[in-house]
Amino acid sequence: GSVGLGDAAVKYNFVDNDGIDKNTVIMEEYEYIGYIIGVYHVIMVICRASIKGPEELYNQIWACNTGMALATVGIFLHRRVLVGAAVAVVSIDQCLWYVDCLLKLTTGKFKVGVARYLEWPETPFVQKIFSWHHLWFLPVCIYYLRNTGNSDMPNGSLYLAMIGVFSMGLLSRIFTPRDLNINMCFECWQDIHVSLFHLFDNKPAFIYLPWLVILFNILMVIPWQLMLFLVRVKM
Repeated sequence: GSVGLGDAAVKYNFVDNDGIDKNTVIMEEYEYIGYIIGVYHVIMVICRASIKGPEELYNQIWACNTGMALATVGIFLHRRVLVGAAVAVVSIDQCLWYVDCLLKLTTGKFKVGVARYLEWPETPFVQKIFSWHHLWFLPVCIYYLRNTGNSDMPNGSLYLAMIGVFSMGLLSRIFTPRDLNINMCFECWQDIHVSLFHLFDNKPAFIYLPWLVILFNILMVIPWQLMLFLVRVKM
């Protein structure tokens, strides 16, 4: 749903149609990245679904999984803005994964909490194996964007990601089971112990969802600055 919405936003010029019909030869040279992400994603779904069953289909609505689908579509359609939006929408969580894993290595604990589910006793081994895209997905997309443009982030990427945050939150709230809490559509992630983030947990949708969207979109601007730097910096 969110992937289709993003493609439609580009197709009908709600955001800049950055990249299409430009540098086509260069983008074709980097289509192998789309195959890498796409094949990994398919294998991940098959392996996880073999253990978790239909629940895994709901899990594919999580932003990190939707981001992989969005980036894959963007690479094959030569729509760099979709790749940029995928980078933006996962930037908070996946930047915090680096912090959490570094703290795990240095202190023995996932102190931030975004990756702590790897230690939950109910987390299947196959899910642990197929969770490490949280560390490699951003660098792969940044590499693609750096090499297919003019050291620039596609115009409209952040705006499109903000639309995606709204659509994923709303669709998750309407169509997914309460106990799965997909995209934190009912309450903030349980391992994040910041009281501000839990202020409206389990409140009615008309209270909680605006809070989620506003909070997430404000926070997204912070790691987005790092993403812009990584795409633009000369190496």
